[in-house]
This record gives sequence, structure tokens and C-alpha cells, in this order.
Amino acid sequence: MEPPIPPGKDIHAHSQTSIGIFSEDLSDVTITEEDGNALHSWNYSSASAFNKEVIGVFKDMYAPVGSGTRSSNLTSQGGVNGAAGRAPVKGKSSCTVS
Repeated sequence: MEPPIPPGKDIHAHSQTSIGIFSEDLSDVTITEEDGNALHSWNYSSASAFNKEVIGVFKDMYAPVGSGTRSSNLTSQGGVNGAAGRAPVKGKSSCTVS
């Protein structure tokens, strides 16, 4: 089905520099247990955020030891499933990290 008025390719909005930024003071916002309970049944995962997190973990797991690229939180906690510090087994990895 074709839209009655096909949209153009232009974006009809001002640039971010002309709009500026919104400054909201959120320092006094407190999340309560009631807030957590209200969101408990919300089953949403951002695919892009999940993918970025998984890729970051793989990069940390497979970074050469002593390269200085490992996250301190992974190495201090033994990594994911204790894998930090172990080199990948040749032919056993199905993931390519660039």
C-alpha cells in the first residue's frame, strides 16, 4: 500500500547546534522499590546495546594478556565464566572480533 503523500528525503528539523541541549537536574531523582516492582514485568532488551556488550566482553576475553586492553572489572573478577587470561583455543571459536 502506497502512502497518500510519499515522504521526501529531507529531514525537516533544525540542527542540534541550533536546538541546543536540554539541561535537566536529575540529581534529586530516587528510584524506589515500588518503581522497580512496576518495571519488573517489562521484558525489553535493546538488540544494539546487547550486541555492543557481548562484543566488548569478547574483545576483553580474547585480548592478548599484557596488552593493556582488558577491562579491569573483567580481569579482577576472573572474567566471564572465568575465561579472562585464557587464550582462545585454535579452531574452537565461532566468533571473529575485529
